Amino acid sequence: MLTWKAELDQMIRENYEQMSNGTDLEAVLRSWETTWEFMKGVMDKQGYHSIEQLQRRFSLSVFLGNWLIDFEGLMDRIPSDEEAARYRIKYFQDIVDHMSENDSNVMGFKRSVAEAHFTIGEKDKGDALFSEIVQKKPTYGYGWIGWSDMYGGFATKSNRNLDRAIEILHQALEVKGISDREDVLLRLEELLKDAGRTDEAKEVKRELKKDAPGRSVMFMEPKNQVKADKIGRNDPCPCGSGKKHKKCCL
Repeated sequence: MLTWKAELDQMIRENYEQMSNGTDLEAVLRSWETTWEFMKGVMDKQGYHSIEQLQRRFSLSVFLGNWLIDFEGLMDRIPSDEEAARYRIKYFQDIVDHMSENDSNVMGFKRSVAEAHFTIGEKDKGDALFSEIVQKKPTYGYGWIGWSDMYGGFATKSNRNLDRAIEILHQALEVKGISDREDVLLRLEELLKDAGRTDEAKEVKRELKKDAPGRSVMFMEPKNQVKADKIGRNDPCPCGSGKKHKKCCL
């Protein structure tokens, strides 16, 4: 009889085999769901309070953080954005509840759940979750960016509110030591341009050049430059990774 560790290892290997051999998406998702339920059962029986603790105590063949990221990647294959969002809320809220606040993936997964609520029209719930994210970790730049995006360039028609998107990024820039500050400024510059606030956009651009003088070439605009179409959150990432833009270089 297999030990729980060997059984979990075997289930995880089968997950990846099904994912790579062209098995129907619905069947693959059911397989990963079963593995997650088994994993939760192991944590309950062993008295582990987090996925991180489970990984630390036992060396599994696949790092569980990677398995969780790949599980989320499967959700991105669900054709309907609304169906994918509801699936993400169901499973990733549960997964977040089984993660330590120190886990390197926890903030990204919380952000994913918050975005999903916006996708299904639950703006107030999404706002509350993003507010909780940036209150717990104010320096998390992409928490602020993700929140702003729900009102900015990647917002649904009913949620689009450029003034609100800009306000969120201004709040982010007030945080001392915020991570990914350049990315926050770049997104703010783009929003200000879209809102027709060109003088403010120029000021942000000057701040970008001041913050990163060695990278000023990034902000040059050749006279004959052709403006590319905006890449949607669910479009393939232009870097060629095969992932959706929102899960890669956004």
